[in-house]
Amino acid sequence: MRVLELSDETGAAAACARLFARWGHEVVKVVSPHRAAPEEPAELYLDGGKQRVALDVRRPQDRDQIDRLAAGSDVLITDMAARDVEQLGLLTLGENRRPLVRTSIAPFGLSGPYRDWEATPATLLAHAGHTWLSGDPGRAPLTLPGDYPARHTANLAYVATLAAYMEAASNPEARSQTIEVSTLECLIGLHQFTDTMWSFGQTIRSRHRNRWENIYPSGLFRCSDGWVGLIIQPNFWLPFAQMIGHPEFVEDEHPFADPLIRIEREHELEALINEAFETQPKLTVFREGQETWRVTMGYVASLEEVLADPHLSERRFWRSLDGTAAGAAGDALAVPGSPFRFVGEEPPAESGLLPLVAASELPAREPSADAGPPPDPSRAAPARPLEGIRVLDMTRVWAGPLASRILADLGA
Repeated sequence: MRVLELSDETGAAAACARLFARWGHEVVKVVSPHRAAPEEPAELYLDGGKQRVALDVRRPQDRDQIDRLAAGSDVLITDMAARDVEQLGLLTLGENRRPLVRTSIAPFGLSGPYRDWEATPATLLAHAGHTWLSGDPGRAPLTLPGDYPARHTANLAYVATLAAYMEAASNPEARSQTIEVSTLECLIGLHQFTDTMWSFGQTIRSRHRNRWENIYPSGLFRCSDGWVGLIIQPNFWLPFAQMIGHPEFVEDEHPFADPLIRIEREHELEALINEAFETQPKLTVFREGQETWRVTMGYVASLEEVLADPHLSERRFWRSLDGTAAGAAGDALAVPGSPFRFVGEEPPAESGLLPLVAASELPAREPSADAGPPPDPSRAAPARPLEGIRVLDMTRVWAGPLASRILADLGA
């Protein structure tokens, strides 16, 4: 399968196409002269393994070559601005190709009053309501670092695009299909139950520092060399009370045996937890909590500690980037591996940057012989791609049900 990426950013389209490249598909990335110079680490990670071709979709003399690339591709992915998508006709490129899945990723989608507005990760998180929930009550809200919106959107776009392509490739009656992904809507969909709290109970969630609003103990607690984070649900209260040296807290007559009292008297309980932890290293607290008392606990790791984490090393999560060297020892650069793997199979190799080439240097790939006529707007939209597939959902809490909900949205 060939994927054509049209993007001037190291954002959602680049991350989405990176997943295709990582799992063995050919990705051709169109690099325009208007593109701002990317940060080298982002470019190495996101564009590794892609065929990069120097073309400008805005130049008429390059347009025919890009259209031919699209006609020889199975998937087109872009995160160019909605106005450019429309004005440049990006979703009509290669329109005689059957099947061709075209995926547009835009901050606010391709329609609506915000369509042409500018956006950054911080403004999107604010607009989606996530910033409202971060920080201390009564103080300015906080935002997240990095480009989490683009990464979340890229993962969702990858799943939807792959599902649409699989359906189209197996269906001789399939026609070209366009997928539209809105980063704002993706972020709002990640709200867990914030929106349904209002829909069903007219309750608006609020900021609670680093606490979970209806469970205590929860949050970050200081150790001698850093912090640990924990959420002690009622079923973990007995071992946690023993861990901090207060087994009497679970006796019926003790106030802290009541979860509601623990919330009301959190400052008193916090002082006792700090007393138990503040003289111990964070790794000692973490290991004792997990290995001895079996309570939900993690430590606040520095980036250096994440790179050296023994669990990630054992699972070979950090992958060497082919064709790169770093440091005096000349070791290959390490990048994060795939967010998923196939059990029993080796994780895929991570490729470094390939040289930028002219379009004439790309391997020829003509449109398929079964290319049909342009899409007929009068025809009914294609069925959702996973219709006919039955999923047995044996999951609980958040990640599993959300995954099966996405499969249901795609027709399963």
